[in-house]
Amino acid sequence: STRGGSGGSHYSYVPPSAGQTGQCVYRPLRKVDCRAINERLDMLNAAGVPVDESSTQLGTILVESGRATADLDARHLAFNFINCPRRALLGAAWFTRIERDGDVVLHPLSEVDGDRVERLYLRAVSASSSLSDASTDDVLKEHVDLEDERGYKAMICKVGRTLTMKKKSSSLFGTSVILQRGYGEYKVPGEEDESCLAPPR
Repeated sequence: STRGGSGGSHYSYVPPSAGQTGQCVYRPLRKVDCRAINERLDMLNAAGVPVDESSTQLGTILVESGRATADLDARHLAFNFINCPRRALLGAAWFTRIERDGDVVLHPLSEVDGDRVERLYLRAVSASSSLSDASTDDVLKEHVDLEDERGYKAMICKVGRTLTMKKKSSSLFGTSVILQRGYGEYKVPGEEDESCLAPPR
């Protein structure tokens, strides 16, 4: 799993308002909720329980200060006090990064594809070590095909002394986008205020 790679996965979902705008923009859960989910999965993993998408022993956990329930087995988010469809819950450590009009839009890779990208990334980190038997040039020749995004592959590109992970179309003249490890800095409105309140009963 990619969860441990960059401080744990960041969990995102499509908010109820997304259907009104026609846009599929994933909204990150609050940091405290991401930490709680990762802690649950780390605990189960330490106990020998599989924590991949095929698991049926992960259970549920309250998020959004009790306003929603995350079903970790079904990978969905159910809202407890409003009538709306369940939303897909995605755990990701890797995201496509696209800049539009000065804003950065992040879209999570699936857990399966994120695992593949993470393994390639770790090979590059290992190759860059002075103690490694492999060379960075060897890793630059590699790529991994993405399973849930058919026709795309992940590869490492070198510009000067900088290495960048990219998602690229497998076609000869296909486009490419930057892949970002971790969600980066973000704030969920109200999280800081709610963290001062007592937990729901």
